[in-house]
Amino acid sequence: MRRRDEDFAYFELITFWQNMEVIKNFAGDDHQRAKYYPEDKKYLIDFPKEVIHYEVFAEE
Repeated sequence: MRRRDEDFAYFELITFWQNMEVIKNFAGDDHQRAKYYPEDKKYLIDFPKEVIHYEVFAEE
């Protein structure tokens, strides 16, 4: 999702993972800590320390 103002564009990134174990394999033991890469400094204006995980559910 994207929202813009006069100076910046703000994005909310939603990713879908198979299960929590897959997330932990990617992120490590502290899977709620945000993971950044060196090139992110070119594009981001802030660096939140944590991510939020949600469970997707639906009724049939």
